[in-house]
Amino acid sequence: MSSPRYIIVWQERFERELQAIQANAERVDESIAAIEWALSCNPEYGIQLRPGSRVWAMPTIETPFLPPLIVYYTFDDNHVYLESVRVTASGLG
Repeated sequence: MSSPRYIIVWQERFERELQAIQANAERVDESIAAIEWALSCNPEYGIQLRPGSRVWAMPTIETPFLPPLIVYYTFDDNHVYLESVRVTASGLG
């Protein structure tokens, strides 16, 4: 497994949205931690929203215990910026 190379930065909007989701769902931290690990190793692991877009998306794996989430993020040579997180009907949306 790769060791982390990128520093994860939570933007204010992401933090606010995550707090609202956590108020209504358990174990969200585990899903976010998994996304952080994957993106810290390779931010291109997610899905670029459209060619040339700076915004990428990473859906969580759906489980019976968690709502499906999608994390929107941007990145540069050293950092991954978690911009937004949403509960979705199923994966990307």
